[in-house]
Amino acid sequence: MALIDIAREPVYYTADFSGMDVEQAPHYLQALAFDGEDNTYGARLISRLNNELVQAYPQYNLPPTATEQFPQRIIIINTVNDELPLAYETRRIWEAQLHKDGKSCFTRIVNSRKTLLKELQTETEHTLVFSQCGSAEVYDAGLCHLLMESKVVIIPGSISAPGGTLDKLSYIEPPPACTNNFSIMAHYRLGTKGIVLETAYAQTLQKPEKLLPLTSSMLEAIGGEAGLQNMILKAATELMKLTEHSGNRPPWRFQVGFANNSIVELQGDAARGLCSSTRWSDFIAHSLAWLEDGIAYYNRQPGISA
Repeated sequence: MALIDIAREPVYYTADFSGMDVEQAPHYLQALAFDGEDNTYGARLISRLNNELVQAYPQYNLPPTATEQFPQRIIIINTVNDELPLAYETRRIWEAQLHKDGKSCFTRIVNSRKTLLKELQTETEHTLVFSQCGSAEVYDAGLCHLLMESKVVIIPGSISAPGGTLDKLSYIEPPPACTNNFSIMAHYRLGTKGIVLETAYAQTLQKPEKLLPLTSSMLEAIGGEAGLQNMILKAATELMKLTEHSGNRPPWRFQVGFANNSIVELQGDAARGLCSSTRWSDFIAHSLAWLEDGIAYYNRQPGISA
C-alpha cells in the first residue's frame, strides 16, 4: 500500500502547553526530533531488530482474509481527557486512506464510557472497535465481554482491558531504580506480518520526563545493541504467551518498559509515546497496518464474511 501524503498536525501535540504557537509545543518538537537526523541510529536499529523478530517468530503471523466485508463504523476508544496525539493522528491517517480508497466508513473517537455506550446503542453488528485505552473509567474487561456478546468486534478484546489478561500477569518484575537515569520503552504490534517492533526510545526518569531517540551510548549499560536485542526478544516471547491458547488470536499493541535489563512495565495503553516517538513515515505505515490487521480480524469473525 502506497503511503498517503499527510503531515503531522501540530494542534494534537499541545498537552501541557499554553502558548499561542502550537509548533513550539514540547510534544511537537519532540516528534520532529524523531523525524529528523537525531533518530537515524534508532530507526536503523529498530529496522534490524524487526528482521530478528521475523526470523525468531515466523509462526505468529496472523492470517489475512480472502474476502473483505468492511465495517460501517470504526470507533477508537481513547483515554479519559487525553490530549496526546495517538488517537487523533490515527483517525486522520485512516480517514485519508479510506477516502483515497473510495471507502465509506464513519470513524469516531470516544473518551468516556457514556459516549461509547451511546455510540453502540443503535448499531453493533457492523461496528469495529479499536481499544487503545488503559482507563477503567472508560473501558474494562467486563464491558468488553458485554459488547462482544452484542456482536461488537473489539480489538484486541479483553487482553489489554483493565481487569483482563494483562492485569493478571505475574511475571513482570517490580519497577527497580535505573542507574542510568532513563528506561527504554518499546512498542510492539501483532498482525498479519507477525510481531513487529513499532518503535523504541529512551524515557528519562526525572520530571518532567522526556522521550529521546536511542543512541549507541545509551545502550552501553545494557550490553549495547546485543543486550537490547536480547531484551526485545525476551519481551516478545512473554507477549506471545498472552494469546498462545487463542484459536482466533486478535491483533494487539503493547508498550513494554525496560530498566536494569528487566521488564518493569507492560501495558496496552500506548498513548504516551507511540505517535510522537515514531518516525512519522513509519507511524503512517504502522497505523495503516493496524487498520488492515483489524479489518482482517473483523472478517474472521463468524457471520461477517460473505
